[in-house]
Amino acid sequence: MPPLRERREDIPLLLDSFLREFCSIYQKAPKTFAARTLELLVQYSWPGNIRELRNLVERLVLLSRTDLIGPADLPQQIRESAGEDHPEITLQLDQPLREAEKAIISNVLSRVTHNRTLAARLLGISLRALHYKIKRYGLETL
Repeated sequence: MPPLRERREDIPLLLDSFLREFCSIYQKAPKTFAARTLELLVQYSWPGNIRELRNLVERLVLLSRTDLIGPADLPQQIRESAGEDHPEITLQLDQPLREAEKAIISNVLSRVTHNRTLAARLLGISLRALHYKIKRYGLETL
């Protein structure tokens, strides 16, 4: 069976099914997804495949305070994967490469809530190289 990211048309059906299932199991009022939330969930790459989707819906049913699940209810990683909540990085042409690299690494780390493995993957460098650069630029305390 192909991964979920290759079957995006199935995501709304799965979301609806899981939503009904968990609302019933936990005896919660029926919930729905806001249109933008649904868009973000369909755009997300789902590296954990259907298991990740199912676990997310269960968490949303348990933690959502309203009957409408909005984008703010989603984990930051999903919102950010679609370009939500991304501050822009501004670099000057006369800025030294070292400062530019430090700014980029700091920005990526904050975007992925300091998940160094994910940050290294997004930056296209090894985890070891990222650890070296974090230490070099004094970003350990961030």
